Amino acid sequence: MGWTKRATLGLAEKASHYGGARTPVFLSYGFLSVLLGRFLGPIRSTVPTVAGVMGMSHMSFQAANILSAIAWVPIMLSPGYMAAKSVEAAQQSSELTLMVGGGLSVVVGVALLYIFMRQRKTAGNRPNRRHRQ
Repeated sequence: MGWTKRATLGLAEKASHYGGARTPVFLSYGFLSVLLGRFLGPIRSTVPTVAGVMGMSHMSFQAANILSAIAWVPIMLSPGYMAAKSVEAAQQSSELTLMVGGGLSVVVGVALLYIFMRQRKTAGNRPNRRHRQ
C-alpha cells in the first residue's frame, strides 16, 4: 500500500468522523464545486483534496478541472483587456466626450454619497435595540 493510499484512507476516516453528513452533499455537488472552486482563492487548493477523500471519480474530476481551466483564462484576463481597450478608446475620443463622461461620473458619485449619508443619518436616529436595559 503506497503512501498516497494510506493518507487517503486516514483522511477518509477523519472525514467520516467529523463530517459524515457532508459526504452526500459533496457527492451531489462535487462536479460543481471543482468547477467553481478554481475561482475562489482560499479554497482553490483544498477542493482537489476533498474530492479525492470523498471518492469523486477521476474522470468527473478531470472533466470539471479542464472545463474550469478553459473558462478561467478568459474570465481572469478579460478585466485587464477591457481596461486597456477603454484607455485606448479614451485616447481616441474627443475632449468634449471625456469631459461629459467625467462630469457625469462625478454627479453620480456625489448622488450616491448623498443617498448613503442620508440613510446612515436616518439609521442613527432610530433607537438602538441591542442595548436594552
